[in-house]
Amino acid sequence: PPPPPAAQSRSFRVVATFAASGEVGDYDAAAQRLILVTLAELAGFSFVPLGSTLEITAGSVVVVATIPATTPAEAASAQRSLRAYTEEAGRGDFEAAMSAANVTYIDSTLRVEVEEVGEGGSSPAVAVAAAAAG
Repeated sequence: PPPPPAAQSRSFRVVATFAASGEVGDYDAAAQRLILVTLAELAGFSFVPLGSTLEITAGSVVVVATIPATTPAEAASAQRSLRAYTEEAGRGDFEAAMSAANVTYIDSTLRVEVEEVGEGGSSPAVAVAAAAAG
């Protein structure tokens, strides 16, 4: 029997956003890879999932990491792991982890969202949750 169409076409992604000091040019390909690896580890992944991206843009330096998840449970688990770093007790650990990834100062609190992606990786269909801003 053919698989259910809706179940096969859904995917999820965890989006982590924060502002860092410096300039966009300070973050070359190696630095970006290190930041992405660190964020994936903080999210509870033992590897960087295929399709993960890191975007560095101006406006201070805005870092946006997108990490795909295959199930809602995996996305929720990654979100919980990253959200622990948005709370007062976890901020120092987040800054230490990012410092090890050559990000020397975090100008804003980490924001974490889980998004459901429709067929073909189109724009997010549903924003499931957002972290508290600090």
